[in-house]
Amino acid sequence: MSPFPRSLRSRSRSPANLSSLVRIFKHQDAKLKGFGSVTRLTDGRDTSNSSYRLFCGKGIKNIHIWSFTPPSPISPDPKWECIYDTQSNGMTVEYLSFRRGKEGLQGVSKSQGQCIRLWDLSVEEQVRRGETGQSLENS
Repeated sequence: MSPFPRSLRSRSRSPANLSSLVRIFKHQDAKLKGFGSVTRLTDGRDTSNSSYRLFCGKGIKNIHIWSFTPPSPISPDPKWECIYDTQSNGMTVEYLSFRRGKEGLQGVSKSQGQCIRLWDLSVEEQVRRGETGQSLENS
């Protein structure tokens, strides 16, 4: 029994070509170092019009949150934007994750010898949905 769904299985019993199912986008910036987590944001109406938030900084002393928007018919080039850049507790970041809390999107970080920190990113979700004119930096 194959661990892959039928749609991913090749008819010739050889493994499916997974590279045909994956789109790769490249962007070089030192602030992308230490990838920790990713989450998808949609505007609620059209899931094909998604953007992504990347939580970076694992293994270094700064936390960076990136916005990534894949190419679309309107914008043929992918868009990368560092929307949040801050120092951690002064220690090396060990853990990064996104979670959905009651208030919306949150980032979770943990540095060596420090407590867990929750980052309120709900404003970023609201901006994506067009509910407020604020940006993450104004929150």
